Amino acid sequence: MYTRAAWLAMEVGDDERLGLVAAGLALTIALPGDRWPEARMWARLALATTSRIPRGRARFQALHANGGVEYYAGEFLAAEQWFAQAATHGAQHFGRDSELTQTATAMLAMTLGRLRRYEASLAQFDAVLAGQAQVYGPKHPSVAILHNNRAVTLREAGRPDEALAGFATALEIWSAAFGPDHPDVGLAHGNVASALMARGRPDDFFAAEEHLRRAIATRERNFGPGDPDLAVELANLAVLYMSRLELDEAERLLARALQIRERTVGIDHPLATIPSVVLAELHGLRSDFTTQRRILQRLLRALERAYGPAHANLTPALVWLADVELRDGTLDLAEVYVTRAASLSVGDPEVERVCDALRGRLALRRGDAVTAIELLARSLHAREGQLFEYTSADLAGELARALRAAGRPAEARPLVERALAYFRGGGAALAGRVAELEVLRRDLERG
Repeated sequence: MYTRAAWLAMEVGDDERLGLVAAGLALTIALPGDRWPEARMWARLALATTSRIPRGRARFQALHANGGVEYYAGEFLAAEQWFAQAATHGAQHFGRDSELTQTATAMLAMTLGRLRRYEASLAQFDAVLAGQAQVYGPKHPSVAILHNNRAVTLREAGRPDEALAGFATALEIWSAAFGPDHPDVGLAHGNVASALMARGRPDDFFAAEEHLRRAIATRERNFGPGDPDLAVELANLAVLYMSRLELDEAERLLARALQIRERTVGIDHPLATIPSVVLAELHGLRSDFTTQRRILQRLLRALERAYGPAHANLTPALVWLADVELRDGTLDLAEVYVTRAASLSVGDPEVERVCDALRGRLALRRGDAVTAIELLARSLHAREGQLFEYTSADLAGELARALRAAGRPAEARPLVERALAYFRGGGAALAGRVAELEVLRRDLERG
């Protein structure tokens, strides 16, 4: 429909209509996330066409479409520039409180959050929220969208309690407006679950499971069992099963998530990142490091093709590849991965904690027990009050090794016992982890 309208507009020489149609077509193509070059072509056409009519709505839509294409392509620096121009254009020609200006400002806020400029993002969200609440009222579904998107920034900023409050507000508004089966309500359930998991308290994981199951059921009812976005919820539910060491059920969920991604966008598409990373973690838990490395290397190549070699979206693959190389004793390569991940994610508190732990393990293997203890203890301390799961158990075991190397066996023993008690719950699948810790415990008993 859009393509036909674009050709008709070209034939009659209607720049405004062509600009609007090209902008709409660009965003329609960009949203699935697999036709970015074509989407950019239409977005640039909209820009060129509307350069002759700089004051109208079509020009705003062209600027906004260019921002949207770059945002969905993961090019957030470029997206920031386009959305800032769209917001300025809207304020100059339609007023600061106009819906167009507010839309561009909200997208600018989301983009700033993805760039980890969290305070700037929140300031933009707060400005839009105040205006939208005044126009529509505080319980309007449009206001819920802003609460939801603002909460995404808070979650990424490492402020899960505030994020949870924002997602819960969106869930409450959408549930009252649309009823329990609406897609937006399902989205809110999934986001509440993500905030609970980020906070990580023991009871949070039980509550998160209920929200995830509601999110999955709602999405299946509305869009069917093959909906692309269902893969993320399935992968998050798999993480919950992995935390309880129910690895077979986790693998079943991940297989379904990846099957959905393969049918819709392809297994090497960036949208397959989350289930691929979680599947790699699962194989690492089972000590199948060959499969884990193969999945992660393939994922890293796919992400580099999509985003280039210096994009923050490469970080999950890099940190887990560092983990694999550390276990394999390839320390120089592990250090390359850690350094690269840290440089791509400056300001991300979770990545900083993960890189601290990796550097601690690296220091231990190079014989620097003092540095290892400092970094590993800091990483483990950051998880206090959270559910003790496989990442915490691995950290406890590594810190115990560092304490033993430093001649502090009394401090190491309780850490080993706690990690052993956890990993024994995984049965035969975690026999390798248990065997390593049993050897360490015997060494500590011998003094």
